[in-house]
Amino acid sequence: RDKLMDEIVALLDEIASLLEAASVRNPDALATTGFPTSQERKAHPKVKLPLSASTDFTVTNLGEPGKAVGSASTIPGAYNHEIHINRGDPACEADWFHNAMFPIASYMLMENLLAGNTFFRMRHHGADGPGPWSPITSVTIS
Repeated sequence: RDKLMDEIVALLDEIASLLEAASVRNPDALATTGFPTSQERKAHPKVKLPLSASTDFTVTNLGEPGKAVGSASTIPGAYNHEIHINRGDPACEADWFHNAMFPIASYMLMENLLAGNTFFRMRHHGADGPGPWSPITSVTIS
């Protein structure tokens, strides 16, 4: 029973963290969820796991000019997910640039991409900052 209660509290804390992260972009989001903004959470020991690199990050050309969608599994402790793109040499760090941040890792829609071969990488962001980069994937954008 105690173990189940601890698991439920951990899940509710994750939900609360996601709602708080979403409210950064939309401050009214918390009011519409019923999430109590003035109530303090119970203190309990919380183990923070370090963020890991996504091993299942993929990018798919949507077949529309300049559009692709990325997807990856969400990991515990991740609030946002960042994608970098590179149209040059993926071994050259200076050729990488920030594309976008996404609140949901399972559907990261990218628009206004240039046609041609493009390299992609992503990383999760958590309370302690960004995690490591995923393996690089290459997709031809139409």
